[in-house]
Amino acid sequence: MIPLATPADAQGASWCARRKGNTNCAYQTQEQCQAAISGRGGTCVQRKRR
Repeated sequence: MIPLATPADAQGASWCARRKGNTNCAYQTQEQCQAAISGRGGTCVQRKRR
């Protein structure tokens, strides 16, 4: 079985939103991430590359 890349991996997303125990790494820029959590709470963290 071949592992499939997630859309975020395929696009090279480098920012993750963390909120209430969930992490969403779908953001290209810190600004996109900040906009996504605005008014909802949470934090944005830069995704670590392997």
